[in-house]
Amino acid sequence: MFRITSLCRHARFLAVILAAIVIGTPFWLVPAFAQTNKSTAKKDRVFANASMVDLGTEGAYLKTTEGLKLVPWADLSKFQAGTIRHSFQDALNNIRLKAYWVQGEVFQAGKDGVVVNTGLVKDEKEDAKKESPDHKRGAEIVSGLVLIKDLTGSLGEGDPVETYAYELGGIFKYDIGFGKKDLKILSIAKPAWAQASEWSDSKGRKMLAELVEVADGQCRFRRNNKEFLFPLDQLTASDQKRAIKQQTFMRVIPLPEG
Repeated sequence: MFRITSLCRHARFLAVILAAIVIGTPFWLVPAFAQTNKSTAKKDRVFANASMVDLGTEGAYLKTTEGLKLVPWADLSKFQAGTIRHSFQDALNNIRLKAYWVQGEVFQAGKDGVVVNTGLVKDEKEDAKKESPDHKRGAEIVSGLVLIKDLTGSLGEGDPVETYAYELGGIFKYDIGFGKKDLKILSIAKPAWAQASEWSDSKGRKMLAELVEVADGQCRFRRNNKEFLFPLDQLTASDQKRAIKQQTFMRVIPLPEG
């Protein structure tokens, strides 16, 4: 019986490879998390018919027959990490940049910016229904009132707002009529350090790219929507220092190599 079962498993495995070759799909994407499939974490916990729906600061959210499950970064396999890097680059970027997701309506627009009401009281029952109650594509979902300094257009009270935003630092004292309320100050523009810039290597070659992370002596860059690794010590001395400093602004994601 063991031999027959083993042969069946090998046959299914070979069939997957053959199908991938025939239809031109990369083999590592055939059982991708984004599809409904069985997924296994390092601790050998198997979730039947699980699919990845989002990422959060602590790990990956899986939608399973048992409900929403958070699998910590440390429990993800290299295969799963590879799937995340391929299919959830935007979510990873939002986590690294400590992005917020703002969804609500204009409460007041003025010279200091636009105050957005995302809901003063969180509905826990509604949160339980959401696929990822705390994050949207890796960005932390804002609750309450926030001030966005640079929303453009002619916005009036009650107009809908849906945007990613980034914290500028500091607190805005907002007069709510019967007192002052401390609001986060956000911007829809990415931080200057997170935008694409010119990098040079020790041979004088230059490239325009966005630094994604620095880890284990390697810089991960993004250019033309593709990521690649480059040795930190092959950058110029000044760019090495800049990369290391820039990494201190980012949230570190302990995602296994995949």
